Amino acid sequence: MQIYNNQYKDSINFFNNLASEWDSHYTKKDYEVINKIFSRSKININDKILDVASGTGIFTGVLLKNGIKDIVGIDISNKMIDLFRAKYPHLLSINDSFENYNFNDMKFDKIIIFNSFPHFKEPQLVFTKSFELLKNTGRLIVAHTMNRDDLNEHHRNAGRIVEKDVLISNDLFYQYYSSNGFHEVEIENYNYFYSSAIVLKI
Repeated sequence: MQIYNNQYKDSINFFNNLASEWDSHYTKKDYEVINKIFSRSKININDKILDVASGTGIFTGVLLKNGIKDIVGIDISNKMIDLFRAKYPHLLSINDSFENYNFNDMKFDKIIIFNSFPHFKEPQLVFTKSFELLKNTGRLIVAHTMNRDDLNEHHRNAGRIVEKDVLISNDLFYQYYSSNGFHEVEIENYNYFYSSAIVLKI
């Protein structure tokens, strides 16, 4: 296990306490939205995927059901990643923070950040790191099963460490994508939140 940035200490404890019941909170409606997210993400069967803040592997499970085999999961919560490993022992899983982990020579076709983006302390770094790790024409996807207003209200009601974790505005998403070398930005915030863009490395 790597040493985390101290800013995530409280978040690790919070999500560790939720790990054992995490999967039970996902409903049939949630999975319908997840399948919509998958369908529009232009994921190909031979893509190498990084599931950032993977938790117990909810989105990874959908990837596997759709024939995707080359998947890496990373999460700061050791108890979340333990459950990920129990479900998917054949996959590489990493217990560390995405921003600080050294992936060495690993490059990815797609990076998915699912149901977790507001919990990152420095969102700008997420885009910078994603650009570094994506292959040319690779795609970053940030998605949630709720739209922005519902998600922010959900976090306020949850209280404690996540009550101030809000999903940044569309304008900030556009700014962070464009300033970090991403192109063809797509953002939707209706029944659920979806954004994506590709990198073009000249």
